Amino acid sequence: MKNESWLESMDLTGKISRYYAMNDQYTDKAGSSMRIPILTYAQKFRFAEQTGYLAIDISLHAKQQILNEIQLGENGLGMIIDQLGTIVSYPDPGQINTKLDPGIFMNISSNLSGSYYSAKSKQMFVYQTITGTDWKVIVIVPYGDLAKSIANIRQFL
Repeated sequence: MKNESWLESMDLTGKISRYYAMNDQYTDKAGSSMRIPILTYAQKFRFAEQTGYLAIDISLHAKQQILNEIQLGENGLGMIIDQLGTIVSYPDPGQINTKLDPGIFMNISSNLSGSYYSAKSKQMFVYQTITGTDWKVIVIVPYGDLAKSIANIRQFL
């Protein structure tokens, strides 16, 4: 635990902190190292003269696999963000623990669910707060994929 990047930044506040990161300290069934997205809950505490830490890691790998299996057109994608706009789950692991575009976050942060179209990026954003959390699932579908879907539906009407 002494090598965790978040360890030095922890204060003795009594509050539980959350950290998101890609972690390669876990292995698969065959014993091979895996690089997976992890959510860590950690708390710093003091007992007598000793400082200690309590931490638990939760894999976000299964959540990302579910998001990846959702068919969102040819180029659509799904992600999960926390209440501050930090990306918790994303198809490109390099995006985990980065911030969602402030313009997008501003459009979705004040509502539990909804959708909007960005003329600037030509994308449709559909979002829903995950029950019991302050996280949101966001689905992004490019306009071209939307237009194809509408055209396909019209063929069947």
